Amino acid sequence: VTDFVTPPAPGAVHPFRLVAMSDMQIDRGAPEVFGEIIEDGVIAYVTERFGPDLPGELAMALIPGDLVDNGLDIRQWREEFFAPGQPLFSRVPVYPVPGNHELNTPFFWQYFVLPENGTAPWLEHWWYLDHANLRVIGLDSNLGFTLQQQLDWLDLVLAEACAEDTIDFVFAQLHHPHLSELWPVGELDYTGEVVARLEAFSADCGKPSLHFFGHTHGYSRGQSRDHQHLWVNVASAGGNLDRWGEYAQRDYDEFVVSQDEYGFVLAEVEGGEQPEFRLTRLGHGQPGARVQNVVRDFIRVRRHNHAPEAPVGRFPTLAEAVNPDCFTLAASPFDEHEGDAHQGSHWQIASDCEDFDAVIWESWRQDRNWYFEVDTQAGDDLTDERVEGFAPEAEACWRVRYRDDSLGWSPWSAPVAFRTGPVEGNRVQNPGAEQGLDAWVEAAGVSESLPAGECQGVDPFAGQRYFAVGGLCDSSPYAELVQRLGVDDLADDIDAGGLVASYGAMMADYNGADRAEMELRFVGAAGAPLGASPRIGRAAAGWRRV
Repeated sequence: VTDFVTPPAPGAVHPFRLVAMSDMQIDRGAPEVFGEIIEDGVIAYVTERFGPDLPGELAMALIPGDLVDNGLDIRQWREEFFAPGQPLFSRVPVYPVPGNHELNTPFFWQYFVLPENGTAPWLEHWWYLDHANLRVIGLDSNLGFTLQQQLDWLDLVLAEACAEDTIDFVFAQLHHPHLSELWPVGELDYTGEVVARLEAFSADCGKPSLHFFGHTHGYSRGQSRDHQHLWVNVASAGGNLDRWGEYAQRDYDEFVVSQDEYGFVLAEVEGGEQPEFRLTRLGHGQPGARVQNVVRDFIRVRRHNHAPEAPVGRFPTLAEAVNPDCFTLAASPFDEHEGDAHQGSHWQIASDCEDFDAVIWESWRQDRNWYFEVDTQAGDDLTDERVEGFAPEAEACWRVRYRDDSLGWSPWSAPVAFRTGPVEGNRVQNPGAEQGLDAWVEAAGVSESLPAGECQGVDPFAGQRYFAVGGLCDSSPYAELVQRLGVDDLADDIDAGGLVASYGAMMADYNGADRAEMELRFVGAAGAPLGASPRIGRAAAGWRRV
Protein backbone atom coordinates (compact mmCIF):
# COMPACT_ATOMS: atom_id res chain seq x y z
CA VAL A 1 0.00 0.00 0.00
CA THR A 2 1.34 3.42 -0.92
CA ASP A 3 0.02 6.84 -0.04
CA PHE A 4 -0.03 10.14 -1.90
CA VAL A 5 -1.16 13.74 -1.38
CA THR A 6 -3.40 15.64 -3.76
CA PRO A 7 -2.21 19.12 -4.80
CA PRO A 8 -3.44 22.32 -3.18
CA ALA A 9 -5.84 24.57 -5.01
CA PRO A 10 -4.19 26.90 -7.53
CA GLY A 11 -3.21 30.10 -5.78
CA ALA A 12 -3.25 28.59 -2.30
CA VAL A 13 -0.63 29.91 0.11
CA HIS A 14 1.06 26.57 0.54
CA PRO A 15 4.86 26.16 0.71
CA PHE A 16 6.06 23.08 -1.13
CA ARG A 17 9.06 21.36 -2.68
CA LEU A 18 9.76 19.66 -5.96
CA VAL A 19 12.70 17.76 -7.36
CA ALA A 20 14.11 18.16 -10.87
CA MET A 21 16.46 15.64 -12.50
CA SER A 22 17.21 14.52 -16.01
CA ASP A 23 18.92 12.06 -18.33
CA MET A 24 18.75 8.97 -16.17
CA GLN A 25 19.16 6.88 -19.36
CA ILE A 26 21.33 4.04 -18.19
CA ASP A 27 25.11 4.12 -18.31
CA ARG A 28 26.09 0.47 -18.82
CA GLY A 29 29.33 1.17 -16.99
CA ALA A 30 27.44 2.42 -13.90
CA PRO A 31 23.89 1.02 -14.09
CA GLU A 32 23.23 1.56 -10.38
CA VAL A 33 23.39 5.37 -10.43
CA PHE A 34 19.71 6.18 -11.04
CA GLY A 35 18.57 3.88 -8.23
CA GLU A 36 21.08 5.52 -5.90
CA ILE A 37 19.92 9.00 -6.94
CA ILE A 38 16.35 7.99 -6.04
CA GLU A 39 16.93 6.20 -2.73
CA ASP A 40 20.21 7.57 -1.34
CA GLY A 41 19.66 10.95 -2.97
CA VAL A 42 16.12 12.31 -3.23
CA ILE A 43 14.35 10.13 -0.66
CA ALA A 44 17.18 10.17 1.89
CA TYR A 45 17.70 13.93 1.63
CA VAL A 46 14.02 14.87 1.83
CA THR A 47 13.08 12.51 4.65
CA GLU A 48 16.18 13.19 6.76
CA ARG A 49 16.05 16.96 6.33
CA PHE A 50 12.31 17.65 6.32
CA GLY A 51 10.51 14.59 7.72
CA PRO A 52 9.51 10.99 6.98
CA ASP A 53 6.24 11.84 5.19
CA LEU A 54 7.64 11.74 1.65
CA PRO A 55 4.44 12.65 -0.28
CA GLY A 56 3.72 15.38 2.25
CA GLU A 57 7.21 16.85 1.91
CA LEU A 58 7.65 16.56 -1.87
CA ALA A 59 4.95 17.78 -4.24
CA MET A 60 6.26 16.52 -7.58
CA ALA A 61 9.20 15.40 -9.67
CA LEU A 62 10.05 17.10 -12.96
CA ILE A 63 12.11 15.27 -15.59
CA PRO A 64 13.20 17.18 -18.71
CA GLY A 65 13.81 14.16 -20.90
CA ASP A 66 15.89 11.07 -21.69
CA LEU A 67 14.24 8.81 -19.15
CA VAL A 68 15.60 5.75 -20.98
CA ASP A 69 18.31 5.13 -23.55
CA ASN A 70 15.98 3.64 -26.18
CA GLY A 71 12.32 4.56 -25.92
CA LEU A 72 11.32 1.69 -28.22
CA ASP A 73 12.63 -0.93 -25.77
CA ILE A 74 9.87 -1.70 -23.27
CA ARG A 75 12.33 -3.63 -21.10
CA GLN A 76 14.27 -0.42 -20.48
CA TRP A 77 11.11 1.33 -19.36
CA ARG A 78 10.26 -1.46 -16.93
CA GLU A 79 13.69 -2.38 -15.60
CA GLU A 80 15.79 0.75 -15.98
CA PHE A 81 13.31 3.56 -15.27
CA PHE A 82 10.26 2.39 -13.36
CA ALA A 83 11.95 -0.28 -11.24
CA PRO A 84 14.65 1.96 -9.72
CA GLY A 85 12.25 4.94 -9.64
CA GLN A 86 9.39 3.05 -7.96
CA PRO A 87 10.18 4.08 -4.35
CA LEU A 88 9.67 7.73 -5.36
CA PHE A 89 7.25 7.63 -8.29
CA SER A 90 4.74 5.41 -6.49
CA ARG A 91 4.20 8.19 -3.94
CA VAL A 92 5.06 11.46 -5.68
CA PRO A 93 3.61 12.69 -9.00
CA VAL A 94 6.09 12.74 -11.87
CA TYR A 95 5.80 15.13 -14.81
CA PRO A 96 8.29 14.46 -17.62
CA VAL A 97 8.81 15.94 -21.05
CA PRO A 98 10.29 13.79 -23.82
CA GLY A 99 13.96 13.82 -24.75
CA ASN A 100 15.51 12.67 -27.99
CA HIS A 101 16.10 9.17 -26.59
CA GLU A 102 12.38 8.65 -26.04
CA LEU A 103 12.12 8.64 -29.87
CA ASN A 104 8.50 9.85 -29.60
CA THR A 105 7.66 6.26 -28.71
CA PRO A 106 4.06 5.27 -27.91
CA PHE A 107 5.33 3.91 -24.59
CA PHE A 108 6.05 7.42 -23.30
CA TRP A 109 2.53 8.62 -24.04
CA GLN A 110 0.96 5.44 -22.63
CA TYR A 111 2.89 5.53 -19.36
CA PHE A 112 2.36 9.23 -18.60
CA VAL A 113 -0.95 11.08 -18.48
CA LEU A 114 -0.05 14.75 -18.81
CA PRO A 115 -2.34 17.81 -18.82
CA GLU A 116 -4.24 18.07 -22.10
CA ASN A 117 -4.25 21.86 -22.27
CA GLY A 118 -1.78 22.27 -25.13
CA THR A 119 -2.54 22.60 -28.83
CA ALA A 120 -4.36 19.92 -30.84
CA PRO A 121 -3.21 17.66 -32.42
CA TRP A 122 -0.07 17.82 -30.24
CA LEU A 123 -1.78 17.39 -26.87
CA GLU A 124 0.59 16.40 -24.05
CA HIS A 125 3.63 17.46 -26.07
CA TRP A 126 3.27 20.86 -24.42
CA TRP A 127 1.19 21.53 -21.34
CA TYR A 128 1.01 23.46 -18.10
CA LEU A 129 -0.19 22.95 -14.54
CA ASP A 130 -0.58 25.31 -11.59
CA HIS A 131 0.49 24.26 -8.11
CA ALA A 132 -0.13 26.85 -5.38
CA ASN A 133 1.68 29.99 -6.61
CA LEU A 134 3.76 28.25 -9.30
CA ARG A 135 3.00 27.61 -12.96
CA VAL A 136 4.91 24.64 -14.41
CA ILE A 137 5.18 24.51 -18.20
CA GLY A 138 6.27 21.42 -20.13
CA LEU A 139 7.59 21.81 -23.68
CA ASP A 140 8.79 19.49 -26.45
CA SER A 141 12.09 20.53 -28.04
CA ASN A 142 12.51 17.43 -30.19
CA LEU A 143 12.74 17.25 -33.97
CA GLY A 144 9.28 17.51 -35.49
CA PHE A 145 7.84 19.51 -32.59
CA THR A 146 9.88 22.72 -32.64
CA LEU A 147 6.86 24.45 -34.13
CA GLN A 148 5.59 28.00 -34.20
CA GLN A 149 2.31 26.67 -32.80
CA GLN A 150 4.10 25.70 -29.59
CA LEU A 151 5.62 29.18 -29.26
CA ASP A 152 2.25 30.83 -29.93
CA TRP A 153 0.68 28.67 -27.22
CA LEU A 154 3.53 29.57 -24.85
CA ASP A 155 2.85 33.27 -25.46
CA LEU A 156 -0.77 32.78 -24.39
CA VAL A 157 0.08 30.69 -21.32
CA LEU A 158 2.64 33.25 -20.15
CA ALA A 159 0.19 36.10 -20.72
CA GLU A 160 -2.34 34.28 -18.53
CA ALA A 161 0.30 33.71 -15.83
CA CYS A 162 1.16 37.39 -15.97
CA ALA A 163 -2.45 38.41 -15.45
CA GLU A 164 -3.14 35.83 -12.72
CA ASP A 165 -2.43 37.45 -9.35
CA THR A 166 -2.04 34.10 -7.61
CA ILE A 167 0.92 33.07 -9.81
CA ASP A 168 4.28 34.31 -8.51
CA PHE A 169 6.72 32.17 -10.52
CA VAL A 170 6.99 30.17 -13.74
CA PHE A 171 9.16 27.05 -14.08
CA ALA A 172 9.49 25.67 -17.61
CA GLN A 173 11.15 22.41 -18.62
CA LEU A 174 12.33 21.13 -21.98
CA HIS A 175 15.07 18.76 -23.02
CA HIS A 176 17.53 20.66 -25.19
CA PRO A 177 19.74 23.53 -23.96
CA HIS A 178 20.00 26.89 -25.64
CA LEU A 179 23.61 27.11 -24.43
CA SER A 180 25.75 24.33 -22.96
CA GLU A 181 29.27 24.66 -21.57
CA LEU A 182 30.03 20.95 -21.28
CA TRP A 183 28.52 19.87 -24.64
CA PRO A 184 27.92 22.78 -27.03
CA VAL A 185 27.06 20.45 -29.90
CA GLY A 186 23.75 19.75 -28.13
CA GLU A 187 22.59 23.38 -28.24
CA LEU A 188 19.30 24.26 -29.92
CA ASP A 189 18.26 27.65 -31.29
CA TYR A 190 14.59 26.85 -30.69
CA THR A 191 15.23 26.77 -26.96
CA GLY A 192 16.57 30.29 -27.35
CA GLU A 193 13.12 31.30 -28.62
CA VAL A 194 11.64 29.86 -25.44
CA VAL A 195 14.20 31.60 -23.23
CA ALA A 196 13.50 34.95 -24.89
CA ARG A 197 9.80 34.58 -24.08
CA LEU A 198 10.46 33.66 -20.46
CA GLU A 199 12.84 36.61 -20.11
CA ALA A 200 10.23 38.98 -21.51
CA PHE A 201 7.60 37.51 -19.18
CA SER A 202 9.78 38.11 -16.11
CA ALA A 203 10.68 41.64 -17.21
CA ASP A 204 7.13 42.67 -18.10
CA CYS A 205 5.32 40.96 -15.24
CA GLY A 206 7.79 41.19 -12.35
CA LYS A 207 7.61 37.42 -11.84
CA PRO A 208 10.89 35.44 -11.81
CA SER A 209 11.16 32.39 -14.03
CA LEU A 210 13.52 29.57 -14.91
CA HIS A 211 13.93 26.77 -17.40
CA PHE A 212 15.11 23.30 -16.45
CA PHE A 213 16.83 21.32 -19.19
CA GLY A 214 19.01 18.28 -19.78
CA HIS A 215 20.58 16.65 -22.87
CA THR A 216 24.05 17.61 -21.62
CA HIS A 217 25.03 15.07 -18.96
CA GLY A 218 26.19 17.35 -16.16
CA TYR A 219 25.05 20.27 -14.04
CA SER A 220 25.06 23.92 -15.05
CA ARG A 221 23.36 26.94 -13.51
CA GLY A 222 23.34 30.52 -14.64
CA GLN A 223 21.05 33.44 -15.28
CA SER A 224 20.10 35.93 -17.94
CA ARG A 225 21.96 39.19 -17.61
CA ASP A 226 19.03 41.57 -17.89
CA HIS A 227 16.19 39.46 -16.46
CA GLN A 228 15.23 37.48 -13.34
CA HIS A 229 15.48 34.24 -15.26
CA LEU A 230 17.55 31.18 -14.33
CA TRP A 231 19.07 28.55 -16.65
CA VAL A 232 19.42 25.17 -14.89
CA ASN A 233 20.70 21.91 -16.38
CA VAL A 234 19.49 19.26 -13.92
CA ALA A 235 21.36 16.24 -15.35
CA SER A 236 22.77 13.69 -14.91
CA ALA A 237 20.64 11.29 -12.90
CA GLY A 238 22.40 8.28 -14.38
CA GLY A 239 23.44 8.94 -17.97
CA ASN A 240 27.12 8.71 -18.92
CA LEU A 241 28.70 12.02 -17.87
CA ASP A 242 29.98 14.60 -20.34
CA ARG A 243 33.43 15.19 -18.91
CA TRP A 244 35.65 18.25 -18.97
CA GLY A 245 38.03 18.05 -21.92
CA GLU A 246 35.94 15.44 -23.72
CA TYR A 247 34.51 17.87 -26.30
CA ALA A 248 35.13 21.35 -27.66
CA GLN A 249 33.67 23.32 -24.74
CA ARG A 250 32.75 26.96 -24.13
CA ASP A 251 32.82 29.30 -21.18
CA TYR A 252 29.57 31.28 -21.46
CA ASP A 253 28.97 34.51 -19.56
CA GLU A 254 25.55 33.33 -18.38
CA PHE A 255 26.71 30.33 -16.35
CA VAL A 256 28.32 30.63 -12.91
CA VAL A 257 28.87 26.91 -12.40
CA SER A 258 29.21 23.80 -14.55
CA GLN A 259 30.10 20.39 -13.11
CA ASP A 260 30.54 17.00 -14.75
CA GLU A 261 28.74 15.18 -11.94
CA TYR A 262 25.68 13.11 -11.16
CA GLY A 263 23.01 14.74 -9.04
CA PHE A 264 19.60 16.40 -8.81
CA VAL A 265 18.06 19.76 -7.91
CA LEU A 266 15.63 20.46 -5.08
CA ALA A 267 13.36 23.50 -5.40
CA GLU A 268 11.54 25.02 -2.41
CA VAL A 269 8.70 27.43 -3.20
CA GLU A 270 6.92 29.79 -0.82
CA GLY A 271 4.00 32.17 -1.35
CA GLY A 272 2.21 34.78 0.72
CA GLU A 273 3.37 38.35 1.19
CA GLN A 274 7.03 37.55 0.47
CA PRO A 275 7.08 34.81 -2.18
CA GLU A 276 10.43 33.24 -2.99
CA PHE A 277 11.98 30.06 -4.31
CA ARG A 278 15.27 28.37 -3.45
CA LEU A 279 17.25 25.93 -5.57
CA THR A 280 19.79 23.49 -4.13
CA ARG A 281 21.98 21.24 -6.23
CA LEU A 282 22.83 17.96 -4.50
CA GLY A 283 25.89 16.37 -6.05
CA HIS A 284 26.61 12.65 -6.28
CA GLY A 285 30.10 12.81 -7.74
CA GLN A 286 31.65 10.93 -10.62
CA PRO A 287 32.69 7.34 -11.37
CA GLY A 288 35.46 6.52 -8.94
CA ALA A 289 34.72 9.59 -6.82
CA ARG A 290 31.13 9.15 -5.65
CA VAL A 291 29.61 11.35 -2.94
CA GLN A 292 26.11 11.59 -1.47
CA ASN A 293 23.96 14.73 -1.33
CA VAL A 294 26.81 17.22 -1.21
CA VAL A 295 25.50 20.76 -1.69
CA ARG A 296 27.19 22.01 -4.86
CA ASP A 297 25.13 25.13 -5.55
CA PHE A 298 22.39 27.25 -3.99
CA ILE A 299 20.39 30.30 -4.97
CA ARG A 300 17.40 32.12 -3.48
CA VAL A 301 15.19 34.32 -5.66
CA ARG A 302 12.54 36.63 -4.21
CA ARG A 303 9.70 38.04 -6.24
CA HIS A 304 9.63 41.35 -4.32
CA ASN A 305 13.34 42.01 -4.14
CA HIS A 306 14.75 45.35 -3.02
CA ALA A 307 17.39 46.45 -5.49
CA PRO A 308 20.88 47.44 -4.33
CA GLU A 309 21.80 51.10 -4.12
CA ALA A 310 23.27 52.65 -7.26
CA PRO A 311 27.08 52.56 -7.12
CA VAL A 312 29.24 55.65 -7.52
CA GLY A 313 31.93 55.79 -10.19
CA ARG A 314 35.28 56.84 -8.74
CA PHE A 315 38.01 56.34 -11.34
CA PRO A 316 38.96 57.24 -14.03
CA THR A 317 37.79 60.82 -14.55
CA LEU A 318 38.79 63.74 -16.75
CA ALA A 319 41.29 64.86 -14.12
CA GLU A 320 44.02 62.46 -15.25
CA ALA A 321 44.51 60.71 -18.57
CA VAL A 322 44.78 56.91 -18.34
CA ASN A 323 46.85 54.51 -20.41
CA PRO A 324 44.53 53.29 -23.19
CA ASP A 325 46.29 49.93 -23.38
CA CYS A 326 45.21 49.00 -19.87
CA PHE A 327 43.29 50.89 -17.20
CA THR A 328 40.88 49.99 -14.41
CA LEU A 329 37.37 51.25 -13.76
CA ALA A 330 36.71 51.55 -10.01
CA ALA A 331 33.42 52.14 -8.19
CA SER A 332 32.08 52.34 -4.63
CA PRO A 333 31.44 49.28 -2.43
CA PHE A 334 28.24 47.25 -2.79
CA ASP A 335 25.34 48.61 -0.70
CA GLU A 336 22.18 46.53 -0.18
CA HIS A 337 19.76 46.59 2.75
CA GLU A 338 18.33 43.03 2.74
CA GLY A 339 21.59 41.25 3.47
CA ASP A 340 22.04 39.95 -0.06
CA ALA A 341 25.55 39.47 -1.38
CA HIS A 342 27.09 41.21 -4.37
CA GLN A 343 26.37 38.80 -7.23
CA GLY A 344 27.33 40.69 -10.37
CA SER A 345 28.52 43.91 -11.98
CA HIS A 346 27.79 45.27 -15.43
CA TRP A 347 30.18 47.90 -16.81
CA GLN A 348 29.65 50.03 -19.92
CA ILE A 349 31.59 52.68 -21.85
CA ALA A 350 29.99 55.00 -24.39
CA SER A 351 31.36 57.87 -26.40
CA ASP A 352 28.57 60.18 -25.16
CA CYS A 353 27.47 60.54 -21.53
CA GLU A 354 23.93 61.19 -22.76
CA ASP A 355 23.70 58.14 -25.03
CA PHE A 356 24.45 54.68 -23.67
CA ASP A 357 22.36 53.12 -26.42
CA ALA A 358 25.60 53.22 -28.42
CA VAL A 359 27.89 51.25 -26.09
CA ILE A 360 31.44 50.85 -27.39
CA TRP A 361 32.68 48.51 -24.62
CA GLU A 362 31.01 46.53 -21.85
CA SER A 363 31.73 43.74 -19.41
CA TRP A 364 29.47 41.54 -17.28
CA ARG A 365 31.10 39.81 -14.32
CA GLN A 366 29.45 37.44 -11.85
CA ASP A 367 30.60 36.43 -8.38
CA ARG A 368 31.62 32.96 -9.52
CA ASN A 369 32.58 31.18 -12.72
CA TRP A 370 33.30 27.54 -12.03
CA TYR A 371 34.57 26.31 -15.39
CA PHE A 372 36.79 23.27 -15.94
CA GLU A 373 36.91 22.84 -12.13
CA VAL A 374 38.45 26.30 -11.61
CA ASP A 375 36.67 29.40 -10.33
CA THR A 376 38.02 31.96 -12.78
CA GLN A 377 36.33 34.74 -10.76
CA ALA A 378 38.03 33.90 -7.47
CA GLY A 379 39.30 37.04 -5.76
CA ASP A 380 37.18 39.48 -7.78
CA ASP A 381 35.18 41.76 -5.45
CA LEU A 382 33.25 43.11 -8.48
CA THR A 383 33.97 46.76 -7.67
CA ASP A 384 36.58 47.28 -10.38
CA GLU A 385 37.13 46.11 -13.94
CA ARG A 386 40.09 46.21 -16.28
CA VAL A 387 39.76 47.72 -19.76
CA GLU A 388 42.32 46.86 -22.43
CA GLY A 389 43.01 48.11 -25.92
CA PHE A 390 40.96 51.30 -25.75
CA ALA A 391 41.35 54.16 -28.22
CA PRO A 392 44.25 56.53 -27.42
CA GLU A 393 43.75 60.25 -26.85
CA ALA A 394 39.98 59.88 -26.59
CA GLU A 395 37.23 61.13 -24.29
CA ALA A 396 34.40 58.81 -23.26
CA CYS A 397 32.00 58.05 -20.39
CA TRP A 398 31.54 54.99 -18.22
CA ARG A 399 28.93 53.66 -15.82
CA VAL A 400 28.24 50.53 -13.76
CA ARG A 401 25.36 48.75 -12.05
CA TYR A 402 25.45 46.11 -9.30
CA ARG A 403 23.34 42.96 -8.90
CA ASP A 404 22.42 41.14 -5.71
CA ASP A 405 22.17 37.38 -5.39
CA SER A 406 18.39 37.47 -5.73
CA LEU A 407 19.05 38.73 -9.28
CA GLY A 408 18.00 42.33 -8.66
CA TRP A 409 19.94 45.08 -10.44
CA SER A 410 20.69 48.48 -8.95
CA PRO A 411 20.08 51.63 -10.97
CA TRP A 412 23.01 52.62 -13.16
CA SER A 413 25.61 54.88 -11.62
CA ALA A 414 25.79 58.44 -12.88
CA PRO A 415 27.98 58.52 -16.02
CA VAL A 416 31.60 59.52 -15.42
CA ALA A 417 33.61 61.22 -18.15
CA PHE A 418 37.27 60.22 -18.59
CA ARG A 419 40.10 60.57 -21.08
CA THR A 420 42.94 58.43 -22.37
CA GLY A 421 46.49 59.46 -23.19
CA PRO A 422 48.73 58.55 -26.12
CA VAL A 423 50.14 55.07 -26.58
CA GLU A 424 53.01 53.50 -28.45
CA GLY A 425 52.17 50.84 -31.03
CA ASN A 426 52.79 47.11 -30.74
CA ARG A 427 56.53 46.38 -30.59
CA VAL A 428 56.07 42.69 -31.41
CA GLN A 429 57.12 41.72 -34.93
CA ASN A 430 54.87 39.35 -36.89
CA PRO A 431 52.26 39.30 -34.10
CA GLY A 432 49.65 37.36 -36.07
CA ALA A 433 51.69 34.59 -37.73
CA GLU A 434 51.11 36.08 -41.19
CA GLN A 435 54.86 35.71 -41.96
CA GLY A 436 55.07 32.18 -40.64
CA LEU A 437 57.35 31.99 -37.61
CA ASP A 438 59.54 34.90 -38.70
CA ALA A 439 60.99 36.87 -35.74
CA TRP A 440 60.06 34.08 -33.32
CA VAL A 441 62.23 31.39 -31.72
CA GLU A 442 60.85 27.94 -30.93
CA ALA A 443 62.26 27.71 -27.41
CA ALA A 444 60.54 24.40 -26.69
CA GLY A 445 58.40 21.92 -28.57
CA VAL A 446 56.70 22.44 -31.91
CA SER A 447 54.89 25.57 -33.09
CA GLU A 448 53.29 26.25 -36.46
CA SER A 449 51.77 29.08 -38.48
CA LEU A 450 48.54 27.69 -39.92
CA PRO A 451 45.80 28.92 -42.25
CA ALA A 452 42.14 28.23 -41.55
CA GLY A 453 41.21 24.55 -41.39
CA GLU A 454 44.67 23.10 -42.00
CA CYS A 455 45.14 19.81 -40.13
CA GLN A 456 41.56 20.19 -38.82
CA GLY A 457 42.46 23.42 -37.07
CA VAL A 458 40.33 26.47 -36.35
CA ASP A 459 39.72 29.72 -38.22
CA PRO A 460 42.10 32.59 -37.39
CA PHE A 461 40.65 35.32 -35.22
CA ALA A 462 41.88 37.87 -37.78
CA GLY A 463 43.93 37.75 -40.96
CA GLN A 464 44.87 34.58 -42.82
CA ARG A 465 46.92 32.64 -40.27
CA TYR A 466 47.36 31.94 -36.55
CA PHE A 467 50.00 30.48 -34.24
CA ALA A 468 49.44 26.86 -33.21
CA VAL A 469 51.76 26.67 -30.20
CA GLY A 470 52.20 22.96 -29.62
CA GLY A 471 51.34 22.30 -33.25
CA LEU A 472 48.60 20.44 -35.08
CA CYS A 473 50.15 18.97 -38.22
CA ASP A 474 53.18 18.03 -36.13
CA SER A 475 52.62 18.33 -32.40
CA SER A 476 54.26 18.27 -28.99
CA PRO A 477 52.71 18.15 -25.49
CA TYR A 478 54.38 21.45 -24.53
CA ALA A 479 55.76 24.30 -26.59
CA GLU A 480 57.09 27.85 -26.20
CA LEU A 481 57.48 30.66 -28.72
CA VAL A 482 59.80 33.50 -27.71
CA GLN A 483 60.59 36.88 -29.25
CA ARG A 484 63.27 39.21 -27.90
CA LEU A 485 62.34 42.91 -28.06
CA GLY A 486 64.83 45.72 -27.58
CA VAL A 487 63.74 48.72 -25.52
CA ASP A 488 67.01 50.66 -25.42
CA ASP A 489 65.26 53.69 -26.91
CA LEU A 490 62.96 53.79 -23.86
CA ALA A 491 65.69 53.46 -21.24
CA ASP A 492 65.31 56.95 -19.76
CA ASP A 493 61.53 56.63 -19.39
CA ILE A 494 61.89 53.15 -17.92
CA ASP A 495 64.44 54.34 -15.37
CA ALA A 496 62.11 57.20 -14.43
CA GLY A 497 59.27 54.72 -13.85
CA GLY A 498 57.04 56.47 -16.35
CA LEU A 499 56.13 53.53 -18.62
CA VAL A 500 53.68 50.66 -18.35
CA ALA A 501 54.17 47.49 -20.40
CA SER A 502 50.83 46.17 -21.63
CA TYR A 503 50.54 42.66 -23.02
CA GLY A 504 47.83 40.29 -24.13
CA ALA A 505 46.63 38.12 -26.98
CA MET A 506 43.62 36.45 -28.52
CA MET A 507 43.77 32.89 -27.21
CA ALA A 508 41.87 29.67 -27.86
CA ASP A 509 42.33 25.93 -27.66
CA TYR A 510 40.37 23.02 -29.05
CA ASN A 511 38.44 21.72 -26.08
CA GLY A 512 39.59 23.48 -22.94
CA ALA A 513 41.98 20.70 -21.96
CA ASP A 514 45.03 22.72 -22.99
CA ARG A 515 45.98 26.06 -21.48
CA ALA A 516 47.42 28.86 -23.60
CA GLU A 517 49.57 31.31 -21.61
CA MET A 518 51.92 34.23 -22.10
CA GLU A 519 54.23 36.38 -20.00
CA LEU A 520 56.84 39.11 -20.31
CA ARG A 521 60.37 38.36 -19.10
CA PHE A 522 62.61 41.34 -18.42
CA VAL A 523 66.35 40.98 -18.98
CA GLY A 524 69.28 43.36 -18.76
CA ALA A 525 71.63 44.33 -21.55
CA ALA A 526 73.90 41.39 -20.72
CA GLY A 527 70.99 38.96 -20.65
CA ALA A 528 70.68 38.68 -16.88
CA PRO A 529 67.05 38.14 -15.77
CA LEU A 530 65.46 41.12 -14.03
CA GLY A 531 61.97 39.76 -13.40
CA ALA A 532 58.78 38.71 -15.12
CA SER A 533 55.18 39.78 -15.47
CA PRO A 534 52.29 37.67 -14.17
CA ARG A 535 51.57 34.76 -16.50
CA ILE A 536 48.16 35.14 -18.12
CA GLY A 537 46.15 32.56 -20.02
CA ARG A 538 42.96 30.59 -20.43
CA ALA A 539 41.71 27.08 -21.10
CA ALA A 540 38.61 27.20 -23.28
CA ALA A 541 37.58 26.76 -26.88
CA GLY A 542 36.83 29.86 -28.94
CA TRP A 543 38.89 33.01 -29.34
CA ARG A 544 38.92 35.43 -26.46
CA ARG A 545 41.19 38.32 -25.53
CA VAL A 546 43.43 37.65 -22.53
